[in-house]
Amino acid sequence: FSAENGRRGYWSPLDTFRQVGGNIYFLEPYDPGRVPVLFVHGAAGSPQDWRRFFDHIDRSRYQAWFFQYPSGASLESMSHLLYWKLLNLQLRYGFEKLHVVAHSMGGLVARRFMLDHAAHLTQLDQFVTLSTPWSGEAAATLGVEHSPAVVPSWRDMQPEGAFLQTLFDRPLPAGVRHTLLFGHRGGYNLLRPTTDGTVTLASQLRLAAQSEAQLVMGFDEDHASILAAPAVMEQVWRALDGSHAQTRVNGRLGLDLEYAVDTQVASLAGPFLRLTPIAHETGSGQPILLPLLPEKRNATLGPIAAGTYELQLMLPGFRTSPARQRITIPADDLATASFKLSPQGVLAAYVGMDGDAIVYPAGSYRPPHPSVVIERVSIDGPGGKRTLVPRRDGDPDVWPAYVDGRDDAVGPMFCFTHLAAGEYQLEIVAEGYAPYRARYTVEVGVSPPSSPIVLQPR
Repeated sequence: FSAENGRRGYWSPLDTFRQVGGNIYFLEPYDPGRVPVLFVHGAAGSPQDWRRFFDHIDRSRYQAWFFQYPSGASLESMSHLLYWKLLNLQLRYGFEKLHVVAHSMGGLVARRFMLDHAAHLTQLDQFVTLSTPWSGEAAATLGVEHSPAVVPSWRDMQPEGAFLQTLFDRPLPAGVRHTLLFGHRGGYNLLRPTTDGTVTLASQLRLAAQSEAQLVMGFDEDHASILAAPAVMEQVWRALDGSHAQTRVNGRLGLDLEYAVDTQVASLAGPFLRLTPIAHETGSGQPILLPLLPEKRNATLGPIAAGTYELQLMLPGFRTSPARQRITIPADDLATASFKLSPQGVLAAYVGMDGDAIVYPAGSYRPPHPSVVIERVSIDGPGGKRTLVPRRDGDPDVWPAYVDGRDDAVGPMFCFTHLAAGEYQLEIVAEGYAPYRARYTVEVGVSPPSSPIVLQPR
């Protein structure tokens, strides 16, 4: 179970399979009175990744199983291996229910196994995925095309490859309920999360995966920390048939969106709903992020921990009313909230890290600059000129200002709201850099450009 074997299984899958093998492991004797929860690790991972989950699982209700496999092998072959291992366990023990919790690439292995073989394992129930790259990884294509030694799983991780192109050709089997959890701490532009430090948000939130999930929920965690975050574990236990029901009561949230004009919502990105627990009532102040499908104007979200929350809705290119609202989600019941969305012009961006094309190849994520000192940001266009001097303290994000409809700048990020459509001249003056000047076209009801701005040193 060592992390070293996990890495070897990625880079040398055949050798690792010969030496270590691939199997489902128990950490205690089988107990027919407890439901099995199968944990599936991701690329270069091992069962060690699930240590915190094992330490906190309710062992009076559940028994933890671990699928260890060489993650550099073909994902198709590993999904078949998983099927044979589970089938033999079912024939031996006759378990009546099985939950699957998978991290990262493990979610792809588990879904393929369910599509191809679940008809022979009707005991499958809850399917929970964390930070799974449902759309693959563009770097895998580069590796296949240019690396002198290709890791087999890279072929399956290619966005245009057959594995991912067919992964949603069929729905999950009837009775399997999918909860999709994702992280967004690794880096984001000022309006939309972009990556968890490893997997892009776009890949984690593939529309086909969202459409099928009973709940999609985001956390301010990176690709590794999502496996140790208490709030994430609590949500996993909620998904597994209300585990810990004595201390964690759940409810649901009904959401209605009203657009001020007839909008082609299907073409829009977002929206995102942010729920911030009121700490003294719910016990945790960490916000959670719920992406909503663009074409849906109403939705029922849950399970969500009962308690009082502040709600904020973000849709790039739109202003929401009310900007924020407080709502109490009751136990075992439904609370409702509504927002009205009006199109507006927005110019928002961030200053990205310095670096040449070798450090940040085209199409890769360039994080916000951690130490740039911007003296002022100005725009000049229809309606006049505006200037911002970035804040040096307080909230490190401009999300609250954007939702409230205020211009704001903090650190490397800035946003201008309520702009008339037209062309604007943007100027950024920062210590140690040449002034940046560029023209941007603002369209009402259209997302602002998300590419980072790179300043040139003097």
